[in-house]
Amino acid sequence: MKKLHFWILSISIVLLTMTALLKINGAPLSGDAPNNLDYAYHLSHHGVMATEQDGKILATHNREPLPIALMALWIQSTPALSNAENLRVLNQPQQLKLLKYSNVLWVAALLVGVVLLVRVATADFLTDQMLFISQLITLFLVATIFPIFNIVNNLLTELQAATLLIWLAWAAMLASKTPRVRHFVMVGVLLAALILTKAAFAYIGIGAFMLWSIRALQWKQKSLLTGGLIAFLVTISLVTPWIIRNYYQVGEWSLAGRGPIVLIVRAYKSNMTNAEFTGGFYAYGPQWLKPTLSHLTGFNAKDRELGGRRERFRRFHPQDEAARERGDEASAVGFYIKATTHANNIYQSYAKQHADPQLARKLAEQQIKNEAIERIKNNLTGHLKTSLLFAWRGTWPHNTVDGIEISRKIPGVTAWKNKNIASALGLMSVIGLFLIGLNHRYSHYFAISLFPVGMFSFHALLTHYIPRYSYPMIPIWLVCGVVVFSLMLHHFLLKFVKK
Repeated sequence: MKKLHFWILSISIVLLTMTALLKINGAPLSGDAPNNLDYAYHLSHHGVMATEQDGKILATHNREPLPIALMALWIQSTPALSNAENLRVLNQPQQLKLLKYSNVLWVAALLVGVVLLVRVATADFLTDQMLFISQLITLFLVATIFPIFNIVNNLLTELQAATLLIWLAWAAMLASKTPRVRHFVMVGVLLAALILTKAAFAYIGIGAFMLWSIRALQWKQKSLLTGGLIAFLVTISLVTPWIIRNYYQVGEWSLAGRGPIVLIVRAYKSNMTNAEFTGGFYAYGPQWLKPTLSHLTGFNAKDRELGGRRERFRRFHPQDEAARERGDEASAVGFYIKATTHANNIYQSYAKQHADPQLARKLAEQQIKNEAIERIKNNLTGHLKTSLLFAWRGTWPHNTVDGIEISRKIPGVTAWKNKNIASALGLMSVIGLFLIGLNHRYSHYFAISLFPVGMFSFHALLTHYIPRYSYPMIPIWLVCGVVVFSLMLHHFLLKFVKK
């Protein structure tokens, strides 16, 4: 029977991976993907992660290196890509299609990781038959709710982060159940890979190590305390070379750039009024809840227009782009445009003062970061209060654009509703397992939930939590949802049998 289960799961993974492969086409890149390709192209052709500016090749750290390095390796190993004369050629449909094929390997790794994680999380209390069903259900949920078939057709890094987060949880659970050196080394390697994919995990990792150590001391689990230190040291040893590279090539002791921009945007948004805070729950709520939220808060879609009570929430008002181009922060309306206009003015000011563009950028980003921190410190209560709002926003990763009239029929709204509900239940399961793990001697529930809770908290506290920031967590949320449901079913059946 186990062999049959193995083959059914294997065939399911192959079919889902092939479906992802068929979704790939030569459509243009979007979001941050063009930058990722730009940096990977220069890494593969010039040996440095860089971009071209005024005819000069300038080293950069604006994106994390691991996905860029792997994309560069894919370019070098594919003749049709490595022979491209310039970046323009790589942006042609046929070349883009070949580039995107590299995502298929990540899809397969994600699905295999999901199956293994469900096994290590539930095999202790589920029968073989129930374990198999749980694994199959989780595969279906991940393929349906995590936007694999959209992400695979771009060159963003959410797929890589989701995959590494699943495998990190798997390694952490193994280490918590069987505290061996090799398991903690795996945790360190995978955490380092995540940090080099999403730099936020540097902060998340420090917080996770502190919590892990405190919990191990609380329960007098010396092996877990020692193992956590091993994982921490392995992570540092793997991440440090990239930080050193950034210092020598970019002039900064940091993992990645652009962090100050996210922080200044959040600092501006933390300064919202009480009325805007209330309206934010309407604005950031899922579309299917809008009628109820409108009734509860008194806000509606029209409040985001100019003169409305939520006008500052809108990312782009018609005249805001022109205000940003002029550097006119006072005329900008939206939080986002005001913050980015302010940041752009600082960049331009330093660019005029310094001929070296890297030095100018470094000094500008330091000032932006300092100003953002100062704004947050001066409004700490407001910042913490708005963290609740942004946590609410991150709970609904499958959100529609704010401002759609609630009376208008939205295509696919039922699918969005189901995906949002499943994701939210998964998040609740993660938090539940985390709280159980904190207060229970057995540490594996803490291990599986530690990093997703850290990531969710990080974005709620320090970013404006665009819904896609939750994408990498959707698979682990769903796994935890299945684990919690399996636990509940197991305890119910035990009580039923005893009766």
